[in-house]
Amino acid sequence: MLNRIEGIVLKTQDYGESNKIVTIYSREGGKVTAMARGAKKPASRLAAITQPFTHGSFLVQQGRGMGTMQQGEQMESYRHIREDIEATAYASFVVELIDRAVEDRTAQPAIFNLLQQALHAISEEYDPEAIALFVEWKMLPVTGIYPTLHQCANCGATDGEFAFSFQQIGF
Repeated sequence: MLNRIEGIVLKTQDYGESNKIVTIYSREGGKVTAMARGAKKPASRLAAITQPFTHGSFLVQQGRGMGTMQQGEQMESYRHIREDIEATAYASFVVELIDRAVEDRTAQPAIFNLLQQALHAISEEYDPEAIALFVEWKMLPVTGIYPTLHQCANCGATDGEFAFSFQQIGF
């Protein structure tokens, strides 16, 4: 069955001499893995679309296991991220965090929007460290951590001076 998937390439892994295994995060299907045959060849029509951080529309033939990427159309490349080493480092951190925190094939549109907005902000040359910290905070509930931010985590007070306690996961 052929599916059209709009998503962002989280990572790629070389497979054999000319293939790549591509992990895509999509709004509708969550994290999807597909084989891109011949994508490592410079003249391949899949070479550009399978680059990390690429937002695109992918045609994936899916069976029971890993799908096969048939074609793709780039929607946004986030070119600045690839040209700036600091932007690349923070974008890589954001992508790795999302890749490790979410389950395969579990649709979470809010996380897709968070990823898309974070990559866009880094690409627009906003402070990548601040963007990465924002994504970390937004991903805490996904990993099962709910920090107490509206009151003291120890006594419940709402007035006074507070410091964050990593032991009690809150102020």
